[in-house]
Amino acid sequence: MSLEVHPSTIGCLLKNKNNIGNNLSTKRQKTVQYPDLENSLLDQITQHGEDVSVDDNVVAAAISKLRELLNNYELKDIYNMNEIGLEPNTTLAITSFKDRKKNKERLTVAFCVNANRTNKLKPFVIGKYPNPRCFKGIKHNRLGVIYGSSANAWMTTVLFQQWLKEFDLKDG
Repeated sequence: MSLEVHPSTIGCLLKNKNNIGNNLSTKRQKTVQYPDLENSLLDQITQHGEDVSVDDNVVAAAISKLRELLNNYELKDIYNMNEIGLEPNTTLAITSFKDRKKNKERLTVAFCVNANRTNKLKPFVIGKYPNPRCFKGIKHNRLGVIYGSSANAWMTTVLFQQWLKEFDLKDG
């Protein structure tokens, strides 16, 4: 079974956050593995949204609540993902080359590991092209990384959902 979520779904949910709650009508209710965590995330979206400035006291309370929720899970089941953008023009060179055309290539690399560092996942590399010339004749699964692409080499909702599905199948 494949679940596809359109990239604008989260934006629509945030836009209509006042209508989220008991009045959701769905054909089939999804069973949640960690209901406390799901409810906490839903509370954060409905109370604060994504684009508003949050009071420090609210942040402190949310961190406290998150720590309380995380106490219910083993460290091996808690994961963190960080991403970094790599650009070739970001160097420590002192001399600049004025006649050279600026390279606009970039990569995004995401790293993910569980809290007790026993499961370090393959890096997720995101480039601009689905099949770059440098990979000609090389299968992506032999690179030692997970490779994805987007128009600007950024992490997108669709790429993250694809990565998350693979994570659930393999490690989840």
